[in-house]
Amino acid sequence: MNYSNYFFSLIIVFLLFSCKQKEEQSLAINPLTITADTDVNLKLTTIENIGMLNLQDTSAVVTKNHPFTLDKKPNGLTLCFLLADKEQSIFYIDSEKHRNIAITKIDSSKISINFDKEDEINKFTIAFHKQLKPLFQSELAPEPLSKFLSTKEADFLSQLKKLESSITPTAYNTLKSMINGKIAHLKFIHSDRFDTLPATDGYYDFVDTIDFDDTYLTYSDNLNTVLGVVAIQYERKFNKPFEEASAESKLSFVNDVIQNKEIKSAIIAFLASKIIPEQTKESKNELLAQLSNTNIKKDYLDYITKIQASTAIGQKQGNKAQYFETLTPYNKNFSFEQLKGKIVFIDNWATWCGPCMKSHKVFEEKFESLKKIKDIVYVFVSFDRSEEIWRNSVSKFGVSDATIVHLYNGKAMDSPYGKFYNISSLPSYMVIDKQGLVFDTNPKKPTDDDFELYLKKLQ
Repeated sequence: MNYSNYFFSLIIVFLLFSCKQKEEQSLAINPLTITADTDVNLKLTTIENIGMLNLQDTSAVVTKNHPFTLDKKPNGLTLCFLLADKEQSIFYIDSEKHRNIAITKIDSSKISINFDKEDEINKFTIAFHKQLKPLFQSELAPEPLSKFLSTKEADFLSQLKKLESSITPTAYNTLKSMINGKIAHLKFIHSDRFDTLPATDGYYDFVDTIDFDDTYLTYSDNLNTVLGVVAIQYERKFNKPFEEASAESKLSFVNDVIQNKEIKSAIIAFLASKIIPEQTKESKNELLAQLSNTNIKKDYLDYITKIQASTAIGQKQGNKAQYFETLTPYNKNFSFEQLKGKIVFIDNWATWCGPCMKSHKVFEEKFESLKKIKDIVYVFVSFDRSEEIWRNSVSKFGVSDATIVHLYNGKAMDSPYGKFYNISSLPSYMVIDKQGLVFDTNPKKPTDDDFELYLKKLQ
């Protein structure tokens, strides 16, 4: 036997094994690598906690010689939004598999975002959203629309079923929830056109079939869907609007109808963050005592307690409006003095918020009539993930006028402005009177039929 060759072979095997171990360790630490054959400005957003709107942003410049690597290990399958120059993509990352994204230049003004061919999860996710896009434009009547979307949902689930054996059960359930949630959300979005339908109408039967499983909140629109389901179920049971229920009734109802602890915690935290600042000190303490008996997760309860402990002065009618000076104006020549002596209608929004963008479209359609109302200034405050995204969106805003003001707050809802007015969800609206005092923190909104009449009554 040639012992030198034998030992040499052992050394080679050892080195290969060590390299494999290092590679596996590296993949476990780095869930994502983005390479590019040209210079690209990236904005990556990972959604860490839907219920409390915790969006984590990372900015980077990727060049041909310097790829981008995400070092933070995600907690399970995590939804991401990627903005590469002007191209956008939605995809998932996790701690189980290293994913690669290759950005290639097509021409001087266009790039392409490409995923690994074997990445079945993201191949499906991208194809799903591509097929989904035209459904937002549907103008079908209520009953055919509901049936049409249900048929599309069954088709998407059938496509997903073919992947079940090639992806993990967690991934399968997450993609299934993505489909269920997005179709249900589409039904709610389109139902806004059918204001005359009572909650008992057959159009809303789909709320009885939604399954809130452990993966449901991994998709961003699903929180809005859950809220819609809860409201419709309440109206079916008590024959009155959910909005008119007392704070105690709302929280008790959510506690009763939602069994999944994670989703229950998220919805209760969301509702409580809106309800608590409006209560008296005694009522706040009573609500917190009620919440401690709902068995919601500790981090959500801590979140609510933090909201309760803050003053949220901006939520109280008659208090002085503040913190607008902390925001960035779109127009460099803008002065906050221009708001003095005016009624200020405020729209807090973001480009990633579907209902926000729908509200903007309706506002643009109504603006020719709205601009005739005297002494009103319309202020749009963005909570977008970057100033670049915000400025790009404002540049495409459909109307321009001296009565329209665009301001940028940024993504943080715990900013001085966000905390002062307790802005925990989007869109949100409020009105400041001519004396600079908070007048209404739950006004009519552009999508309401009587929005213009509401504004005229403010004169």
